[in-house]
Amino acid sequence: MDTYFKLRGYIPIPIYLAIFLLRSEKFDEETTLAFIVGPLLIVFGEFLRVWARKYIGRSSDTRKLKASTLITGGPFAIVRNPIYSGNYLAAVGCLVASENYYLLAPVAALLGIHYVCVIQSEERLLLSIYGGAYAEYCLSVPRFAPGLSRARVQSEAVVSTARALWYDRRQILGLAVCAALLILKDYFDFGLVYS
Repeated sequence: MDTYFKLRGYIPIPIYLAIFLLRSEKFDEETTLAFIVGPLLIVFGEFLRVWARKYIGRSSDTRKLKASTLITGGPFAIVRNPIYSGNYLAAVGCLVASENYYLLAPVAALLGIHYVCVIQSEERLLLSIYGGAYAEYCLSVPRFAPGLSRARVQSEAVVSTARALWYDRRQILGLAVCAALLILKDYFDFGLVYS
């Protein structure tokens, strides 16, 4: 599973390519869902990532499983994996914005499976490092979907918003490229048509 973790950023690339290269004939009409809900999911997903970055800094940029401290404040107080949750929301937002509604269920499922595999690698490491403290944290905070009923902020952010945005610049650039591709796809009406 460690190899899977190292490759976690590359594994979903074919899924993202499908979002941009395929288009449905039946949903050719521009919809409110595509132009409002899709971008909102993308923005909320990136907000969640940047908020998490304020608490973990650059430690999620590595290809190695490591953790110097157990972080339970900020977004980590409502969901154990806010960066992966944010990635998932942004990817589903891109899918909705691309109007590939037939792909919504399979892509959402494939990405869900992908993130569960990555998260399980991290959880094994964190449990071996932090033992009972991490086990207790797991019992009180949901893994992937935010649980607002027990939300609490326990600590201060370790980096500024500007620094968190800088640390997340590759993701932001990727989302900008996604937006540009979606605009070009719509403008030039390209993509492999399926029905």
